[in-house]
Amino acid sequence: MTEPKKNRRFLRGLLLYVAFFLLLAGAALLLLDSYLATYEATRPATALAAYRQSLVENGPDEAVAAALSDLDNSFRPREEDLSFAAELLLNAEYPENVTESSQDEKVYAVRSEDGIPLGTLRFAHGGKSRFGLTGWELKEEQFDFSAYTTSTEVNVPAGYSVLLDGTKLGRSAISDSSVPYEVFEEISEAVDELPVMVRYESGRYLGTAALEILDEKGAPVPPERQNELSYLDNCSPEEQAELESFAEDFVERYVNFTANIGMTWGDSYAWLRWLVMPGSALGARLQRAATDGWWSNTRSCTLQDLDIHLMSRLREDLYFIDLSYETRTVAFADPVVERYNVRLLVEPYGDRLVASALHNYSISSESEID
Repeated sequence: MTEPKKNRRFLRGLLLYVAFFLLLAGAALLLLDSYLATYEATRPATALAAYRQSLVENGPDEAVAAALSDLDNSFRPREEDLSFAAELLLNAEYPENVTESSQDEKVYAVRSEDGIPLGTLRFAHGGKSRFGLTGWELKEEQFDFSAYTTSTEVNVPAGYSVLLDGTKLGRSAISDSSVPYEVFEEISEAVDELPVMVRYESGRYLGTAALEILDEKGAPVPPERQNELSYLDNCSPEEQAELESFAEDFVERYVNFTANIGMTWGDSYAWLRWLVMPGSALGARLQRAATDGWWSNTRSCTLQDLDIHLMSRLREDLYFIDLSYETRTVAFADPVVERYNVRLLVEPYGDRLVASALHNYSISSESEID
């Protein structure tokens, strides 16, 4: 056999060998690629990624909806709650809980981007095995969004309306129809049928809700006037002027009575008595103080300042005044500046106004050095 023929046969054999080797190598690479794909598909992290992708494509599942089932949807559509929860979960972190995880179960904590716990995901082996590898399937979901829920409770006068996110709360949201005004606490026993408020309470809801209060005429109440003093501010300009004049006169006489400067107790009370309701408990109390008397070392006591916080008409013949005043008292030591808060019930009596009840307590006291 000639040399060229031998070379050609050798080359053909070599080519067949190389082709066979390449075929085997290709098959091995395909097998390796399939194994790696299977390995990647059966990792717990892949199952977790699939869960998060499902949130993007399909939205929250039934477990999330169940965790939100007790929220108040009277003013906010349920879809908005689900959207809020989905946003939390999409931005959440999912660290593995290594203390609870095992070879057969992987447990992941769900924490918001603020680090607040939202729940737990549990994955277990499931599906067909390949190459001895078994994938992971979601076994259990537990969610708790309570850290992001809140409720609204607000007290308003009867006849006012409360809106959350533009929706008016119905009567079913009224939890108490006789909420007393705190400002009346000290005089509540002296007056029958004081004004009361109603309390609106919403159920719990996710995130925040815009609160709006409307008065009895349907006009919005500005946030700075959503308080007891503003709700009770119902006197006409004429009534306010008359009550302000009475308050200034009464406080001046009351300061002189308590200090007893240059008078006997009887004389100082006689000057104050003109502005006190005859036969009232207040009159009896002041009369006892004037009769019993006590020695005073006060050399001077001057009214420094008077602030009227509220003048309110409780009914046609009864008014309420909340005020504070400041005095500077000189005895045998350094001058003392004191501030008091006074709440008065005021009624018409003949051709004048008189006080029928008074509550007085000290706010602050500090020495003033000349």
